[in-house]
Amino acid sequence: MSTIAARVPVKAVDKTTLMPDDAAIRRMEEDAIERLYAALQKWGRALFRDVTADNVAALVTRLDDAEFNKPMRDALIAVLQDVAAAGVDHGRRQIEMAVYGVKRAANIDPGAVDWTAANVDAAEWATVYGYELIRGITATTRAAVVNEVRYFIDNSITVNQLRDRLMAGAMFNRVRAEMIAVTETTRAYAEGNTAAWEKSGLVEGREWQTANDELVCPICGPLHGTIAKMNEWFRGMYRNPPAHPRCRCVVLPVVTGDTEEFSGMWRFDQVQRDQWSGVPVGATSMLKWKPTMRPAEAEAWAAQGEYKKTLYHITDERNVESIKESGFRVSSETALGRTWGDGVYLFTEQGEFFEGYQEEFGPRGAVLKIKARIDNPLTLDFRNRRVRDVKEELALGNVHPRWNEVFNAMSQSSFGWESAVSKTARELGFDSLIIKGPEAQMIVFDPKRLVIIEP
Repeated sequence: MSTIAARVPVKAVDKTTLMPDDAAIRRMEEDAIERLYAALQKWGRALFRDVTADNVAALVTRLDDAEFNKPMRDALIAVLQDVAAAGVDHGRRQIEMAVYGVKRAANIDPGAVDWTAANVDAAEWATVYGYELIRGITATTRAAVVNEVRYFIDNSITVNQLRDRLMAGAMFNRVRAEMIAVTETTRAYAEGNTAAWEKSGLVEGREWQTANDELVCPICGPLHGTIAKMNEWFRGMYRNPPAHPRCRCVVLPVVTGDTEEFSGMWRFDQVQRDQWSGVPVGATSMLKWKPTMRPAEAEAWAAQGEYKKTLYHITDERNVESIKESGFRVSSETALGRTWGDGVYLFTEQGEFFEGYQEEFGPRGAVLKIKARIDNPLTLDFRNRRVRDVKEELALGNVHPRWNEVFNAMSQSSFGWESAVSKTARELGFDSLIIKGPEAQMIVFDPKRLVIIEP
């Protein structure tokens, strides 16, 4: 097999010849919507199989059972594989149509590229990512199911009514199928492109191109025309599109005969990044955690979570610099910032209790604005009730037996009940507590789910 190693000067390529067929991608999206909507509906109906008022807690435990989520998982992987394969095919055509025509040299043999290997790589990516994706979808679904089970218990509705509420809600409807389909079609197509370009040995970078309907998008607009090496991420945050749910951006291959020139372009982009005020809102989990971020960057980091509002933390001003430098700490021995149980204590609004804490700290008090990346919160509704009555409000003992002992400790006002609540919530897979009531609090267990918004 010939070695592909040419480095020759190139002429400009008409980008319109490299752009994917927009109509073809829209057809793939529509196909994915139909397949994923059918899978969501099948998943939802399967959860209710043989469920009665006596075993309604099975709805929660079944979410992680492969027997029940298999239809959705299989549909996701099949869609990802089909779209990624189409991305590989378009990447191959880009190489054969444009790159070979521009960067042709005596030691380049078009037949040397193993396109089958590119398809294998894309299919393997789709399978691995499909399992990761179903875990995220399941976590979001679990939070909704728990809330509906609570409603079922509190309002004495029938199992059929519970089923109708869930099936008509946001977790199993066509809108969710559409959001997943559009977002993941964009991702899989770009991954297929990348697999083909990597196998060609000719493509040295990717250029981000926004869709026609996103040129003014505050998330993707600043990324338009940005170039990244094949082994680098765009602005250090994105491997490929999407940058946010329903993103329809694409990447194009970049070929250059001058590696130093390309590196210089990348260094310039890194300098731009340091000066860039328009960090995309809606960035994915690819944006890494750090204790403090600028407002737009913090929005981007938190956007994939379930909680969108700004939070507030009050602490002694002497703690502020340490928190900004290393983040919050929740250890009882080295706590940094106010804690509640095993988590960081935050206010969801600036109400009466917030103002009371400000007065308690006096002139030494400092208010930090916070963004949180929360995936699976548990909401405790304390409105019009005392803490010791919350067991009646939640009735979660019917969902998980550990809650009985937790709330027994609460009702007896025993020492450390806050830790008992937060510890059990963590064991059940929740990453935070949202407490509705006069105090309007949120408790976040992992400090690295919190960032401080810099002015």
